[in-house]
Amino acid sequence: MSIDDKELEDFMPALELEWTDEAQTRMKNVPFFVRKSVVRGIEQYAKDKSIAVVDDDVVSRARQEREGEAMELARKKKAEAQQANGGEKPIQRQYVSFTFYKLDPAFRRLPQDERDKGMKEFI
Repeated sequence: MSIDDKELEDFMPALELEWTDEAQTRMKNVPFFVRKSVVRGIEQYAKDKSIAVVDDDVVSRARQEREGEAMELARKKKAEAQQANGGEKPIQRQYVSFTFYKLDPAFRRLPQDERDKGMKEFI
């Protein structure tokens, strides 16, 4: 027994609160594999705010609040990392591997000055 794509796209998890048609339609735009957790999160937000009917506005407010928390958490994490670094900005480094020089037998047979020249050109 297989489930076709249309069934997955239209699937809505069990709802504990009353939802408007607009809010349900909006939830069907959420990918099916995260829809259940999104619906639970919105219903939990509505319960915390003592909202009986979940409409499009409640969905928007829940999303904004959750995104705001994520942004604030990212800012705090960045500030902590910078503080742990002594207040200096983190330096981005670029790492290059020269292992392909070791693998190419023709390159290994070249004289040392030509190998050094090739490495300088590469860098």
